[in-house]
Amino acid sequence: SSWLNKFTCFMSIKQFYDSKAQNENVSSSIWYDFWPKELATCNEIAVKEWEKSHSEEIEILKVIQFFFDYQWTKLKEYANQKEIKLIGDIPIFVAPDSADVWANQSEFQLDKDGRPSCVAGVPPDYFCADGQLWGNPIYDWDKMKLNKYSWWINRLKTASKYYDAYRLDHILGFFRIWAIPEKDCNALNGHTEPFSSIKKDELYELGFDDDRIRWLSKPHIPTSAIEDITWNREIAHKILKLVANQIEQEELWLFSDKIKGSTELANLDLSDFVDKPAEEKIQT
Repeated sequence: SSWLNKFTCFMSIKQFYDSKAQNENVSSSIWYDFWPKELATCNEIAVKEWEKSHSEEIEILKVIQFFFDYQWTKLKEYANQKEIKLIGDIPIFVAPDSADVWANQSEFQLDKDGRPSCVAGVPPDYFCADGQLWGNPIYDWDKMKLNKYSWWINRLKTASKYYDAYRLDHILGFFRIWAIPEKDCNALNGHTEPFSSIKKDELYELGFDDDRIRWLSKPHIPTSAIEDITWNREIAHKILKLVANQIEQEELWLFSDKIKGSTELANLDLSDFVDKPAEEKIQT
């Protein structure tokens, strides 16, 4: 099948470059970070060349999948004969380092190199102030619609073959996703997709002024958030000036445009201003 060919080729490439990354002491061997661009982008010519030069190991991977399919089918038949039903559990999202994403890059929100532009998670709530950063690529539903959702249809058809019934975990993801910038280290800076936009003029008509719109649309930092850690307003101002701009004479700040996400904040070097425990509190 098309899936089997893509999966076994992906695993062959992955095994090679995972080993290479380990030997070179490289921290990330994920395909969009470490593979040659032609392979990372699933270029048809490059993939065929790899399949040709690594045909034996790819065939071994296919045989393993054949035996799994055969054994699972026999297991299901036996269970059904005993009036036992098998229930599968299908996560709404897939892993970034997977054949599902690599071989179907147009179906996900990725940049030109295959890196996710946003990843899935959960917004902050009472139980977790930073939210949850799952890291799964997000579907490009507009592109999937053009293909009549064939990726999902094939996925569920295959699940129907292996299970008598299945559960879709986090099924809400079909309707609403918490999308987080890929480079962030927590879920604070996420947004809901899909979302309904509203124009500034519409807010004016509803009675909102510029200050109120600013409050609603941009994260504000009170000086006290840092001063409560440093116990010194002057030092708090120096730290805030690294990442934010003060709003006139107010003790309120807005992140500067140069700050692109929470990872940059977490990596700030504040050793010139505070000790290590205070630095860690500010960074989080």
